[in-house]
Amino acid sequence: MSYLDAVIDSSLRKPLVVDLDLILVDPLNRTYFGNQNPTGPDAFTTSERIIIEDAPVGNYSLLIRSSKYPFNHSVQYSLVIKGGFNNTDFEKNPISNSIFLSQDNYFDCTDGSKGNCNCNSHTTGYICEYNVTDVNGTVNLTFQPKEIKFFKTNPMAKSYIYINATNLNASIHYCVSKKKFRRIADSGVTCNYTEGELLNFFSSRRELYFALYAVTSKPIETKIDFGILQTPTVETPKTPSPTFSIVNIGRISPFELMADVVCVIMLIIVIMRCLKKPPPNRSQKGRKYGLVVPIKTSGRALETDDQTLIVDKNPFYAEQAAYQNRDMQNVEIQSL
Repeated sequence: MSYLDAVIDSSLRKPLVVDLDLILVDPLNRTYFGNQNPTGPDAFTTSERIIIEDAPVGNYSLLIRSSKYPFNHSVQYSLVIKGGFNNTDFEKNPISNSIFLSQDNYFDCTDGSKGNCNCNSHTTGYICEYNVTDVNGTVNLTFQPKEIKFFKTNPMAKSYIYINATNLNASIHYCVSKKKFRRIADSGVTCNYTEGELLNFFSSRRELYFALYAVTSKPIETKIDFGILQTPTVETPKTPSPTFSIVNIGRISPFELMADVVCVIMLIIVIMRCLKKPPPNRSQKGRKYGLVVPIKTSGRALETDDQTLIVDKNPFYAEQAAYQNRDMQNVEIQSL
């Protein structure tokens, strides 16, 4: 499966704005996530694949699940299926079996939930594949590549929660929300990252949910300090460097810079044209010539057959184009 993500706002600081996940359930009710990720769905790429060795015979359920994104927009994707079946035998494998929207639960859940499993307060995800750990203090963590860990803290109302990563070689990313969430790309989830700097979050509720992951190609160990402060720290965290970020943060692409320059130039031209008083029209050879007619006006635009003239409010004069007919005899003056 492959798709194009929506335009990324750098202020979001998320790997993906729209996270589509490829999930396969085999005849034995075993669940496979995209790119053979053992810890859960892959939240960091727009191309996923699943390979099944010694695939059992039977019916398979292929699911495309999406994160909650904050805009009304359809995301198109491409899907290719290849395996030990005759893809030209349309009688056994009819092409009429099209993709359809379903609220049914295809996972191995017994809670009667629709779409996804209903998780308790200590689990989250499509099939509750993530544990949500209560933390307050120091924890030692080992992050695998593309592994996301979920946490929950219970501060007092109007307190400050901070996270401090002690491994300066680890780029620890965090996402935080006042509600439990399944995917770090979900709307309402705020993401950022740290390289050993103290981070503060203001909470007006009794619960705050975190997700942490490390940008790494191999397992990495780090110590994370979770704490609660009644007053904010006086230290100001440094602006995160975009070096280790999945997306470029704080950088302006050449295309965006060029677009900004063009917009500024166009704005300057418009302002100059608005401030410039139109010169009086002079007689011209041909079928058109100009006349100056004193007209009281409220400053509205005067429209002629082939142009629009902006009326000068002061001294209440408007230059109007006068047009001669084909016989060059009758002249019409347009006025309000």
